[in-house]
Order: sequence, then C-alpha cells, then structure tokens
Amino acid sequence: MACRYVRRIRHSPSRNHPRSWGRSLHVDNLIRLDPNDGAKTIIPDLAHSREIAPDSRTYTFHLRQGVQFHDGAELTSEDVKATYDRIAKPPPR
Repeated sequence: MACRYVRRIRHSPSRNHPRSWGRSLHVDNLIRLDPNDGAKTIIPDLAHSREIAPDSRTYTFHLRQGVQFHDGAELTSEDVKATYDRIAKPPPR
C-alpha cells in the first residue's frame, strides 16, 4: 500500500467544479492553535490526543478514527510518517 501525504482535502458538494475548489479547500493538521483564545492553546485536529515523553524528545499522537482522504482511503500513521519524511527531505525538483 502506498502512503499518502497528510493533506486531507474537503470541498463543498455544491461546488463540484475544480475552479471553485480554491475557495473551499480545507487542509487538516495533527494539532492546531485554538482561534477562540487568540491561538494560545493547542487543540486536537487529526490527532485526538498526544503524549510527550519525560525527556520532551518524543511525541506520540493518537489519530482520530475514521479520518478519510478525498477518495475515501483512511488516514494511517504511515501517511503521517511519510508526510514528515517528505518535509525533512523534500524530493528533488
């Protein structure tokens, strides 16, 4: 199974034309800053919770169940790892 990059895209069903997607694309993150408190608090997004090791060098994210890509494929931890690997070492252009 090929890994996908964590970039779940949703668009409004009423906007089925690709040119309209730019106005309605949505990309999720593992966690995000809460806009309701001026971005002072980290809140869950794709990860419903996280654990930080005592040495603060290892973070474990627990992914929400049932998160799907636009084609219906379910998000896995391998997808998240592939995303971070690509960030750390981008493919040549």
